[in-house]
Formats: sequence, structure tokens, C-alpha cells
Amino acid sequence: DVYSHRMRELLESFGAPKQKIERVVSRVVKLEEQLIPQYDACVFVSQRDLEAYRSILGAKTRASVIPNGVDTQRFRPISRQSVNPARYGLPQSKTVLFTGSDMYQNRGAVDHHLEVASHLRIRGVHFAVNVSVSGHAAKRARRLGVPLTALGYVEHLEEVYALTDVYYAPIYSGTGTKLKILEAMACAKPVVTTPRGAEGLELDGEACVVVDEPEKEAEALLGLLEDAEWRLRVSENARRTALKYEGRTLLKAYGRIYEHLLG
Repeated sequence: DVYSHRMRELLESFGAPKQKIERVVSRVVKLEEQLIPQYDACVFVSQRDLEAYRSILGAKTRASVIPNGVDTQRFRPISRQSVNPARYGLPQSKTVLFTGSDMYQNRGAVDHHLEVASHLRIRGVHFAVNVSVSGHAAKRARRLGVPLTALGYVEHLEEVYALTDVYYAPIYSGTGTKLKILEAMACAKPVVTTPRGAEGLELDGEACVVVDEPEKEAEALLGLLEDAEWRLRVSENARRTALKYEGRTLLKAYGRIYEHLLG
């Protein structure tokens, strides 16, 4: 992750004065410039993050790009029939899910999520949110009059994915790669997200639907919900793509770095 980028976004999300933001970020940049050349190796989760630090990487610093991985054994497809929908209060069809911690980027995604939801409720689409951002989602949904299931913490998240038709992550801020995207794909869920949500991941249109406008996002959601063949095709490709990011496989790349450093 590029910490100076994250610090800027975090301060902006809290409405900090511009001068204070620039002062704090400049101090973080100085720390990055001082510390990074001292490392023997740096691992970045995307080429974009590596390029952000390229000018301050010392000649002796070994730089590698290793994407974040996902546990494809824990996050795996299970049949909808194997899960009791009453346990989670979810309907039998047309269910759209978002997951996330209660961080600024996820709050922004929830706000965007509910904006689209308000236009799709007349089409019978049901929206659900889980993990700690659920509290924010529930309050916002009540204020907007949008029906939403706020699940909170769920121990067996793969069960919720099984009851979900589409995973929707309208992410327009945040740094690094988004593990939630990989987890949903590993569970063979078709994903609708933004270029920022897909950042750092090699995804094609057959494995994930990437759009950047609310109207297109709504169209993609409805298209996937109403076209069973398209939904199945994207689901199968999503799982295959997620397998390329299997965490146990990616750890081997870290092993090679340690072997090099230890001689």
C-alpha cells in the first residue's frame, strides 16, 4: 500500500483543512523517502503501487510485485439449497450483497450502493450488507426509505454468498487491492465493481463486470440478475480467476525473496 496516498484519503474523508492535509502528507512522504531505501526488499501488491515508490527505491532495494491472495478453500462455492435463507432473512432471488469494514471507503461505497438501490427497488431487487459497515448502511437505508438487510458480523460468510445472486462493490476511494472482490469471486459470485474496486487485479469482462457510472452499474446489476446464462458464465470465470490468486501459491513468491536475502 502507498501510505501517503492512504493518509491523504483518510484526512479528506474526515474533512480536515487542506493546509493540514498537505502538512501531514508531506511529513509522511519524507518518512517514506527516508525509510524505504533502507530496506533490503519491498513487496507491492500492484504495479501501480510499485511505480508510486519507484523514484525513492534505493539501488540495493529488491522490489517485487506480489498481489494479495485469497483462501479459495474457505471461500468456495456452495449450493444455495444447502443454506437456510431464514437464518439470514434473505429472499430466494434477486439478492445483491456488499461486505466491508466500517472504513471511509466502505461508507462511501454503501452510500453509492443505496443510491442505486433506490432506483432498483421497484424491480424487486433486494440489497444486503454485512460486516461492520452494516450499522452505517442500516441508518442510511432508513433515512432514504430503502429496504435493506443489515447482517452485521457473519461467521460463515460463504453461506451468505451462496444466498446472493450478485456481489456489488461500487468503490470510488481506498488504496491497495480489494480483498472483498477476490473473496466474492472465489465463491463464484458475479461481481459488479468500478475501476478503483478492480485496481491491482487482472480481471477481464468475462470474470468481473467493471463500470464507472451509476446508470451502467444499475444496468449491469439488472442484466446479471435477469440473464441466468450470463450470470452463470461470469460466475464460473470468476472462480477460475480467483484460483490464480490462491494465497498458498502466492506465498511461494515470498519464499523466493527470503531465499535470495538469506543467500
